[in-house]
Amino acid sequence: MGITFRAQKDLEKAKEALEKAMNLNEKLLETDPEDFDYLSRSSMILDKYSSVLEKMGKSEEAAQYLAKAEEINAKLKEACE
Repeated sequence: MGITFRAQKDLEKAKEALEKAMNLNEKLLETDPEDFDYLSRSSMILDKYSSVLEKMGKSEEAAQYLAKAEEINAKLKEACE
């Protein structure tokens, strides 16, 4: 949903949808913090959320979420090696 709203330029709805997705995924990660799929999904959500924040002019906040996504990506890459 968040990606759809972002494509439609409804950034506030995109932000809200991605926040819901983050909350849901965080609950999944609580059950298994090392699950590859949950971590991968988390990275993707954080990246999209960062993009929405950037488009809303919230560059500093966007950078924080992008850094979290990159941290997860590095963890995933390390797990694959």
